[in-house]
Amino acid sequence: NQMNMYMRSILLLLVMTLLVAACSETEKTPSGQEFTYIRKGKGEPGRKGEYILMNMSYRDAKDSVWFTSAREDGNPVLLPILDSIPKSMKDGVREVFQLLRVNDSITFKVRAKDLFTKTWQSEVPAGVDSSSFFTFYVGVKEIMNADRLNEFQREFYEKENARAMKAESEQLKKDTVALDQHLAERNITATKTPEGVRYVITKLGKGEKPNLSQQIRFAYKGMLLDGSVFDESKQPIIYPLSNLIRGWQIAFPNFPVGTKATLYVPSSLGYGPQGSPPTIPANANLIFEVELVGIEK
Repeated sequence: NQMNMYMRSILLLLVMTLLVAACSETEKTPSGQEFTYIRKGKGEPGRKGEYILMNMSYRDAKDSVWFTSAREDGNPVLLPILDSIPKSMKDGVREVFQLLRVNDSITFKVRAKDLFTKTWQSEVPAGVDSSSFFTFYVGVKEIMNADRLNEFQREFYEKENARAMKAESEQLKKDTVALDQHLAERNITATKTPEGVRYVITKLGKGEKPNLSQQIRFAYKGMLLDGSVFDESKQPIIYPLSNLIRGWQIAFPNFPVGTKATLYVPSSLGYGPQGSPPTIPANANLIFEVELVGIEK
């Protein structure tokens, strides 16, 4: 959970701080940015056309963690090695990365104003003292050429896809319990599709059933499980069925034109972990009252 991930991040930063205290070899980039080795790696720094893969954490002067790739869902940082840093940037942070080798572990501080305006090329956010310092911890995992980069990206996307599918499967189990409980408490008997959508037909139409290649004309009202309405059509609208949420793509091919129904859509077949701010929270199970008015030819 989020608290465990946060605690792991804090523990990692504490360990890194203790290691820094035991190792104080400091170097400077050409522009004067200092960085301190926690551990020195081997080999040569990356060359132009190569890429540096790093684990990274950074926090502000109040010890608030802004980013860490040590989280359970965190991803390593991948940056290209440049031939040189453009003088217009005068970016000491990028200079540091240019000098690193495989298995180097370092820490450095950078003034907030320089970090935001030069490295990130943005305004210093409200509430951040521009004269304060951010502390970075960086560990180099690999320096790779273009071929290895392609291989890494393929492996990464396969891993991320497997992780996403596992998370979706686990969320669907939770959604199933919540939806079944909702229906049972209200003595509602619903048809369940193999994918997990439930629906109750309140009026069965007599027309053609749509498929995913067609545009449908429909009216709807969308609600959260607590009954609060987040959206409602003022009049029937036309949309490609294939562009609608997966729960609708699954349910609507079961309905002849003229059908009115109530859909109970698990979050993983709706708007998922991202939700649809500000009206639909993350992992929200949804109820839709729908009417299939027609199929556009």
